[in-house]
Amino acid sequence: MSAALELYPYQQRWLLDRSRFKIGQFARQTGKTFTTTLELVDDCFETEALSRSREREPFCVVFR
Repeated sequence: MSAALELYPYQQRWLLDRSRFKIGQFARQTGKTFTTTLELVDDCFETEALSRSREREPFCVVFR
């Protein structure tokens, strides 16, 4: 069975870096929007999984 998503090594490093603040320098059309959106979705799933074991906390996502 193959992976659901194939990420380049630099995308994997970005996704696995759980720093509160990150600065990245991406070239054009290298998947920065896809990678950061994937990170956001992963964080939402993780937060939802953790909140099931305790009282729910409000969660807000803001885009500019």
